[in-house]
This record gives sequence, structure tokens and C-alpha cells, in this order.
Amino acid sequence: MNRFYTTLLSLVAISSIFTPRDTLSMKSTIREQIPTHDDQTLPYALPKEIWYFIVFLALEDELDKFRCSSLLQGHTQDITSVAWSPDSKTALTGSYDATARLWDIKTGKQLQKFSGHTKGITSVAWSPDGKIALTCSNDTTARLWDVSTGQQLHLFQGHTGYVTSGACSPNGKTVLTGSIDGTARLWDVSSGQQLHIFRGPQHHISSVAFNPDGKTVLTGSWDNTARLWDVDTEQQLYILEGHTDYIQAVGFSPDGKTVLTGSDDKTARLWDAATRQQLQILLPLPPEAISLIRFSADGKTVLIRSHDTAYLYDILTGQRLHILQGYTWVIAFACSPDGKVVLTTTSNDKTADLWKPRTWNRETKKLFIKYYPLLRAPHEEHNARELKEEMYLEHSFFNSCNIQ
Repeated sequence: MNRFYTTLLSLVAISSIFTPRDTLSMKSTIREQIPTHDDQTLPYALPKEIWYFIVFLALEDELDKFRCSSLLQGHTQDITSVAWSPDSKTALTGSYDATARLWDIKTGKQLQKFSGHTKGITSVAWSPDGKIALTCSNDTTARLWDVSTGQQLHLFQGHTGYVTSGACSPNGKTVLTGSIDGTARLWDVSSGQQLHIFRGPQHHISSVAFNPDGKTVLTGSWDNTARLWDVDTEQQLYILEGHTDYIQAVGFSPDGKTVLTGSDDKTARLWDAATRQQLQILLPLPPEAISLIRFSADGKTVLIRSHDTAYLYDILTGQRLHILQGYTWVIAFACSPDGKVVLTTTSNDKTADLWKPRTWNRETKKLFIKYYPLLRAPHEEHNARELKEEMYLEHSFFNSCNIQ
């Protein structure tokens, strides 16, 4: 809001030349404009055009609802993947420098460094209890780590190509890995043994995910399909077809009722997990291939990555809500379990960045609620009761702006 307040103070100062007042402070100007009775009309201490411009600036500034601050620094090459701990207090990052690192989100301090892979890390994930970390690598292996000590627990060997993605089961007893060798593999967390191999059409598997119920797993492949598998029997249950290019990302909604797939055909498609029917395509379409998707904790929104930018979409409507931009190339991101923060990584500075929703302070809220109608009709008068009714109709806008 710094730009808004600076412009507002400038406009108040300029306007005071034409409209003398006893005081030039912003707070007194706002206070003198706010009616004290429901049926009292709004007087104008400033010309209507000035108030119109002020409110427009407030709208424009607040529609950029996320602020970004660079925080996690330490990797020596690009960060390829990020994952939040279940309690939202720490985050895990994996990098082309062949290490994974654990970070304290509040302080930005590095807590652990997991070393052992011989090539870049492609994917990181947490166990549900937050005690174990999974890393996947281009060295064809996946590894489990004790988060508290930084020690390696298991080395998963069996894939014959890069391990592209990994996921921990909801009960924490197994992990799933996918590889360019065309297989997804299920591993036992306690023993480190391979339990099952899910063999598709021998195409590059780019992404894997567990259903929240733990009974099925999903794979995305370069044959343009996503496939659902039974965990116990290894049987393929069905195929999701419709994309016209490689599928690069797959994911279940938190309730397990829907599936989202992202593809090089520049579409993200939502599917009914039970009926296999395509429900919708997220719009507007991003400009480039979609390579990463992440549901929010409540399942109401989803982040997707396309080329160098992250986009936030509303799942119910399929409409785009926000664009997260800040650097040259967004590589990875993750939503915190508490839904308050988004963590992204970019290619130009080897750091991870935190994006937090902006919150309006009381002074700005008071100004906006009282003078928002001027944006629509700057030459009309409104009484306080009419303004309250209009603000009620605009409740969705206020909710999206996180006004408190």
C-alpha cells in the first residue's frame, strides 16, 4: 500500500490549494468525510475527480493481492522443487546442486542439509507426520531421510532412468516414485523394499500422486494420458484421455473427488475421479505448457505453472484469480497447509520466495468502504445506508481482498 498512500497524500496536498481546510492530515481528511448518521449524505472535502482517482488507485493496488519477499538462500544451483511441512513451520527444497535443505520459515534459517544424491534432485515430499522426507533424483534413485537428524534412512534403487516425481502415502507407510523408464514404483517405508511396479505404455512418467484415501495412485505420462491404479492389486483402473500433448503434472483434490491434469497442450483439466468425466478446463488458458499443479489445502483453488509464471485459479468456477510474477522463471511452488502462504522458486537467483496475501488495514478499509461507489458514479451522492447495501452486494470482492 506504500504507493497508494504516497499518491493519496500528494493528492490531498494538491487539492488543499483549491479546497482550504483546517488541517491537511490524511486521517483528519478521511474523518471529515465519513458521515455520522445513516441518512447523512457524503460531503466532499476533495473534488469528486480527485476522490475517483484515489479509489481507483486503491483498487488497482489491492488487486495485486500478494506481496513477495525473498527468504530462503543457500542452494548453489536452481531449486527444482519445494514442499511444506505438515505444520507449515518448515519447508523442504530440492536443487540441481544434488542436495535437499530444510528451512525454518519464520527465520529463514537452514536447519538441515540432506546430501547423498549424485545428480540433481527433481522432487521432494514429506511424510504425513513430518518426520521423514523423500527426495527423487536424476541419479535414478529416491531416498528417505530422517528430518530431525539429517541421516539417510533408505536408498530406493530399481528405476533405470531419471526419477521424475515422488509422493508419500496418506498413512505414511509407503512412497510412490515415477520415472522416465515408464514405470511407477511403490516402496515400503519401514524396510525400504519395493512392493509393486505399475507399468504403463512404456512412456516417460512425469508425475505421480496418491489419492487421499490411499487406495489408488495416479500417474501422468508422455502418451498424453493419466492413469489410475489400484495400490493393492497393481491393476490399472482407468485412463483419462483428452489432452493432445504430454501430461506433465497430475494431482488429486484434498477430498479425492476430483483430479487435475496439466499438459504441454497448454490446458489444465479437471476430472471427476469417480465417473472419469472431464468437468472443465481452467480459463483463461495460460500462454505456454503447464508443468506443475498444486491444490490449496481447502481444495478451493489451485496453482499452476506455465512457462515463467504461476497462476491461481478458482476450482469451482474454473476462472483465474491471480498471477504471481516477480522473477524470470518460476520453477516450483507449494501452498502451505494452513493456506496462508505460497512458496515459489525461480531460476535466476537460486532462492525460494514467500508470497503472502495482502491485508488491508483499518484506515484503508474505512476509506474504501465509504468511497468505493465514487468509482462507479463519481458525480452521484450516496447515503450511508445505500453504501452498506452496495458493500453487501460486493462481499465477494472484499473476501477475495482478505479485508479484516
